[in-house]
Amino acid sequence: MNVQPNDIEPIDYQSVKQLCQFVNPHISGINTSQLVYQKLSTIDFKRYVPRLVNDINYSNAWILKDHEPEVVKRFINKEGGPESLDFIEFLKPETILKCLTFVPPITEEDESIKILQKAYPLARLHCNHTEIISTILTSLNPKYPIILNFSLDQLSLYIDKNCLINLSKILYTLNNLMIHDIFTKPFEIQQQIIKLKIPIIYTYVYDFIGCWKICEKNGHQIDYTNLKQLASSINNLDHFNKLSTL
Repeated sequence: MNVQPNDIEPIDYQSVKQLCQFVNPHISGINTSQLVYQKLSTIDFKRYVPRLVNDINYSNAWILKDHEPEVVKRFINKEGGPESLDFIEFLKPETILKCLTFVPPITEEDESIKILQKAYPLARLHCNHTEIISTILTSLNPKYPIILNFSLDQLSLYIDKNCLINLSKILYTLNNLMIHDIFTKPFEIQQQIIKLKIPIIYTYVYDFIGCWKICEKNGHQIDYTNLKQLASSINNLDHFNKLSTL
């Protein structure tokens, strides 16, 4: 059956499925894809979604991307080459953000890392950074070291003056990892924060030093230099010296 986008009423599943391929601009062109998308939006499309999800391919995935974030996981698991990951590039920002939540134990670790490696760069371009940081903090699970290390690397990309709104949550999460002997990367991120040299960061001096003292008892070496320099820059060196020698 040779389906043309303008001459069919999408009244049954097979007709809808064939129309869906025209939503992909790589196949039909931008003008045609927009026309078909508008046509499909006039019907009760949601009732077709479950079946399309189970029958997913690179063509009909384009129409599903705005209806079902779970489609991303299903689609990436399908065989068919690297173009499957390219599908994520065309998701809406809110759906890209949801992709960041596909982490263990809900998602298998090997599946999760494939999704996250593609989704995080897109999120950085299109999503609210505060929301991204909050999402990262919820994914830092020591039981899954591949995702943990990847997520910490992502967090380090957001350490700038704009991260201060999340600073309490960031330090709480990093401190919790460090006192449970996941030390190196969290400590490096703490140093990134301190080296911003923003005075308000020193108000967390008790959080830093309290955590570091525990880490020292656990056998870790702590370099206090950057925190000391921050204290000195805001005329709090005496205060810092008293705390650090307790």
